[in-house]
Amino acid sequence: MQTRTLQLEPRTAPFQVRVDWGTPQLLPVNIDAYTARKRVTGWAMGEVGTSCGGGLPQLVVEREQVYWRVPVVWTKLGVGEVGEIGAVNVDAQTGEMAIVANAAEQMLSNAIALTKAHAKPESPSLPPA
Repeated sequence: MQTRTLQLEPRTAPFQVRVDWGTPQLLPVNIDAYTARKRVTGWAMGEVGTSCGGGLPQLVVEREQVYWRVPVVWTKLGVGEVGEIGAVNVDAQTGEMAIVANAAEQMLSNAIALTKAHAKPESPSLPPA
């Protein structure tokens, strides 16, 4: 299956993407990147944790399907973005999110691992003076 990932300048939907895999086609995009990111952020904050949200979406074209792949990123107070803990695909025509079973649990597990990997080593405590 042929897949293309596109990095687009911000634009509002609706618009069309021209693809040519032997036969030229115009595929409709009814949901823009901002809306896709906002939907993923709402889901992630509600299901994974309030320290995560949607990252920068990429438009993915697979034959006759167009969707936004939105990374879910974990943040830490005082640090900012720690890293990506998963991704959610958002159908660019309908806005429906494709969320696999136990995605929230897996993302939370990834967030815990990232937090541990980025933890500062504890300073040895000094005896009281």
